[in-house]
Amino acid sequence: MKPEWSIIERSCDYVPPPYDETLDKRTDEANIYYSKHRVEYKEPSRQSGNCFPVLEFLKGRQWDNFALGIVHSLRPSCIRVTYGEVTCDSCHWRVTVYVDDDSKIKRIEQEVVVGLYGCRNGSDIDCILKGKKPPEGDQGCIINTNAIKVKI
Repeated sequence: MKPEWSIIERSCDYVPPPYDETLDKRTDEANIYYSKHRVEYKEPSRQSGNCFPVLEFLKGRQWDNFALGIVHSLRPSCIRVTYGEVTCDSCHWRVTVYVDDDSKIKRIEQEVVVGLYGCRNGSDIDCILKGKKPPEGDQGCIINTNAIKVKI
């Protein structure tokens, strides 16, 4: 019996330099955007998904048409309003609005695609945001091996 799915490992020709080598150069790309006018943005070849808090000034306000109009400014791919229950799916640019029992906004987050300038992956970004140095070496991949067993 043929398996219904398969795992494909993709490799990349680009191997980023160790973190310490890129740390001091991480603003080189950012410097090209100093200008009195527009500078066209070039997307980086390396990107990662992440989730960030946004629109902090709406905390404590009612989820209503006004708040929806402000969320529109984020250009979301879709919007999810929840009392806290979410699924572990990924949807780039989705905005999630967390509300309390009275529909007052507790927090708003947006799933985004981040350019990997001066870091290897999304985990490095999280470390840097927390003021920590990312771990050295390959972090590998965490998987649930029971989920990939195939019955033949």
